Parts: sequence; C-alpha cells; structure tokens
Amino acid sequence: MHNLDIDRHLAERSIFVKRSILVIFFVVLLIFVILSRFIYLQVIRHDDYMTRSKKNYIQLQPIAPIRGIIYDRNGIAIAKNKYRHDLVIVEEETRNLDRTIESLRKIIDISDEDIAKLHKQMKKRVRPYQPITLKSSLNENEIARFAVNRHRFTGAKIHNHLVRFYPFGELFTHVLGHIGQISKKDLTLIDHKNYEATQFIGKSGVEKQYEDLLHGTVGVQSIETNAQGQILKIIDRKAPIKGQDIKLHLDYYLQKTAYEALNHSGALVAIDVKTGGIMAMVSKPSIDANRFVTGFSYKAFEELQNSIDLPLFNRATSGLYPPASTIKPMLALAGLETKTVSPEYSIWDPGWYKVEGSKRLFRNWKRSGHGKVNLFRAIQVSSDTYYYDLAHKMGIENIYTYLKYFGFGQKVALDIIDENKALLPNPQWKKERFRSSWLPGDTLNIGIGQGYFLATPLQLAAATAVIANQGHWVQPRLLWKIDDQTKIWDQTKFSDVKANQKNWNFIFSAMESVVHSKEGTASAIGRAMVNDKTAYKIAGKTGTAQVIGLPQDQDPEETEKEKPTRFTDHAIFIAFAPLEKPEIAIAIVAENAGSGSTMAAPVAKQVLDEYFKRHSTPLNQH
Repeated sequence: MHNLDIDRHLAERSIFVKRSILVIFFVVLLIFVILSRFIYLQVIRHDDYMTRSKKNYIQLQPIAPIRGIIYDRNGIAIAKNKYRHDLVIVEEETRNLDRTIESLRKIIDISDEDIAKLHKQMKKRVRPYQPITLKSSLNENEIARFAVNRHRFTGAKIHNHLVRFYPFGELFTHVLGHIGQISKKDLTLIDHKNYEATQFIGKSGVEKQYEDLLHGTVGVQSIETNAQGQILKIIDRKAPIKGQDIKLHLDYYLQKTAYEALNHSGALVAIDVKTGGIMAMVSKPSIDANRFVTGFSYKAFEELQNSIDLPLFNRATSGLYPPASTIKPMLALAGLETKTVSPEYSIWDPGWYKVEGSKRLFRNWKRSGHGKVNLFRAIQVSSDTYYYDLAHKMGIENIYTYLKYFGFGQKVALDIIDENKALLPNPQWKKERFRSSWLPGDTLNIGIGQGYFLATPLQLAAATAVIANQGHWVQPRLLWKIDDQTKIWDQTKFSDVKANQKNWNFIFSAMESVVHSKEGTASAIGRAMVNDKTAYKIAGKTGTAQVIGLPQDQDPEETEKEKPTRFTDHAIFIAFAPLEKPEIAIAIVAENAGSGSTMAAPVAKQVLDEYFKRHSTPLNQH
C-alpha cells in the first residue's frame, strides 16, 4: 500500500509538471504575441497611429473670407456685410434628425416652411458634414434660449457669420445682382478648396461678374476638440484674405432720382460720355436684394417668376424694345455720309408713304402729316414719312452697316454678364429665321425703328454716348476701381464712327431743336428751362414704340386711347448734355406709357438736373 501511494503521488506530480510546463508555454507564447503586437503598434506603426490619434482631437477647420464691399463713385457702400446668427444642423452629428428638430421647436419658433427648406438644402448639399441652416436671423431671445439648452442638441449650433447686406434694398438689385447658395453646377466652375467654408457665391450682376475679386481667399485653423466635438482651443491659425473692395461708376444720387422718377415699368441707363462709366442703371419693377440672402419659400419664388410685372428681369440690359424714332439721328448721319440725302432735301409729308407699285400705306405717327419736311425738321418733329423715304432710298445694306457702327445687334458693355445683344435684322437673318425674302416694307419699318429691329436701353444709351462723342467709342463699363486702384481697360471691340464734322454739327443742332424749339417733340421740357439761369441745353430724341401693329384704316392717335394698358406704346427718350461739351448720355424706356415726349423726356430732365446740381458746370458757364 505504501509503495502504491508513492507511485500514485509521483504520477500525479509528473502530470502536474507537464501541465504546468504547458501552461507556462502558452503564457509565454501569449506574452510574446502581446509584446509583438505592442512593438508593432508602438514602434513600427507609431507614426501612423499617432496621426490617427491626433485626428481624433485635432481638426483642420476652414475659415471663410470676408466678402469685398461694393462702393458707388461717391464712396457710398451699396453692398456690404453684416453679422447674422443662424441655427444650423449638421446631419451626420445628430442622433435623430426629426427628434432633434421637434425638440428645437419647443424653444425656438421654427415653421414648417423652415423645415421644408432644410430638407431641400440637404438634398442639394455638395459636401458631407456641411452645416445647413434651419432658421436664419435668430434674435437675442432665441439665441439665449438655445444657449441654455445647448447640451441637449448634438449636431445643432448657432452659426455667427457675416452675410451680404444691401442697404438700399431694391434700388440696385438688377445691376448689382445677388448672391445665392453654392450649387453643384457652381462647384464645377470654382476652386473647391477656396470655397470650403463658404456657402454663398455671386449669382448675377456685379456680384457674379467680379466674384473672383470679391470672394477673397479661404483661411484655415487647427483646433483641439473633446469627445463631444466641442472646441477646446485653437492650436494654429492662418487668417483668410479678405475679398477686394471695388468701386463702381454708379452714382447713388442719380440712381435714386431715376428710380423715383420712373413711374412705369421700364429702364433707364445714364453714361459718362468721357469715361464710359455707367452712372445709373435702373430696371423697374425691382425687389429687395436682401431677400436672396435670407432665401425664398418655393411659393414666394414661384409667384415672382410668374408675375406679369417680371420683377426679376433686368430690363436695362436684357429688355428688348423697338427703338422707334430714337434712331433717326443715326440714320440721318448715315443718309448724309452716303450722300443719299442732303440737309436741303425735302419731301411733302401727307401723313403716309407708299412704295411705288404697292397699295400698302405706311402711316406717319401724325395722321395729318407735317407738310413740307427737310432732314432737319424730320428730326425735330419726328416725321416717319421722311424716314420711310430715306430708308427706301438708302437701302437695308447701308442702314445695317451704320446702325452696327453704333453698337446695335451687339453686346456693347465691357463688364455686364447678362447683357443681351438684341436684334439688328438684315436680309440674311430673315432668310435664316423665316426662310423668306426681305421686302421693301421691312426696310421702311427699320427706318423708323420698328419691325424686327430690337434694342436694349443699354444699347440706346451707348449709341447716344457715341453721338455725344461725335463718333468716338468709349465702351460702357461699371467697374472703376479695385481697392482704390483705377481699372485700366483694353478697348478694341468698336471702331470710331467716321463722319464729316459738318454732319456731326448738323445732328447736334437738329437734336437740340427737338428740346429747345417750339416744334420739337420734347419742347415741353425745353420750355421749363427757359427762365432757369443755371439751365443747360439738351440734345435729345423722342420715340414711341408700337407694341402691336395697327390696321391700315385706323387712326393711331384714336386707337391709342382704346388699347388695353399692356398694349399701349412704349415711351422712349435719348439725350445728352450739355450740348457744347457733353458729359452725360441717357436712355429711357417707359413701358406702355404712351408718348416719349410726355412720359419719358421729363424723367430724363429730372436725372440731368440731379447730375448738374452736384457735378460740373452747365452749358452757359463753360
């Protein structure tokens, strides 16, 4: 028994030792694996995991640059920036978006429209983790309530940032344009990195034309955050570079005067004839440009788009109107230069004109006609009959050539992004457009600025400036200075209109008589200046553009009274002043206002008065 106990003890001890060795082996192996892994992680992959670790608490955050300010020629800020406080959501950081929004609605007034707009913007967003505005322009009470409850809302925060602000509301909307949310289409055209912190970009007008100058350069900062993503400290910072400030030729006082004086839908453009600077560019009706910054509801924007008044449409640069009788001084110059007529050539104006071999009567605006008319009086009283005859004799080729010299049918400005080149027709155009031949009647209609011929108010102002400069072209432009450095333009598009000095003098004298003679079609504004000691002389030309054609047997004067308002003729007027040393050229279109002499010319007079009240000396002091 004793030996058996000893043998059993030895066997158990042997088993224990073997098991112990096996356990020790596995422990050593495990320690080796752990040590190997430790060495791999802490030594071999040290740099990689150190970088990952830092990324968990150190982030690179882009900083949006401040957008450049836009000034008028007087140094008045017409587009600047102001702070706004928005409630924004980062979807990826919210645990439950719908629940978060419902909780927020208990402390902040958030409408169904705000929520719908949020979801719409989320679908359109172009980057992950992009903050989307839930409610803009929070007041102090809303900010305070959110601050107290901030810990309850992951992914929601107050975004304090500078936004575009247009201090004069609707006054400069069409010429300055507006900014809007960056779209996917925008991203295909811009440097992504430079817009990482920016939500808005110029969408139209000056804001779009000079986006590269106004936007600036994005900055970046390294920030340390805690596990909840809250910023603990800024480690490093590279400041953004502010966008450049620009100064335009626009004049706030002229713009305001023009906008208030124009009582109809329409447009007005005023140009400095020496520099080409656009001093006023009004399109009416308009809307407050700040609405583009805060954003429209779908319904509100749809109403604006479908409005019969077209408040979103820039009539000054894209509105297409028959220029009517305002082109008569240019055609008179063409007639003299081509020797089609002389100043003495006269006809009898019975109130109509008929091409030989045709039964159609081309009516004069005055039913009874003007009697004996020469070229000078044809401009003065605006005889259509004389110009039918002139157009028929001169031919469409000469008419087309000379009107093109004055910029019609072409984009005339140097820096207007949405300009329409309008339409200067000729036989080739008609053949391509309608597959039909050019008729004598087409030429006659062009001769009085009607028919297929369409022009923009900007083109009319540019052509008037060319007359004022006696043929010298200075293309219209808006930009004057960049950070107080004058912009130097290379101008090569248009050649000067060459003409005999006697012919220029004749055109000046005839256009003066339109305003300052008893028979002139704009004599009403001339009479108002007679007793004014500071009066200046205006050279002008009225125009009345038909919106619809009239039957052959109807009296234009009687029919005008019976038309619905939307079919009433457009009132047009072009002018420059002072007569002897012109400084400013102007063109006005008042839609469905009737006569250019009574509805457009007085508007020009108010704008010119404002200009000479604050600018250079009038004519009689030169």
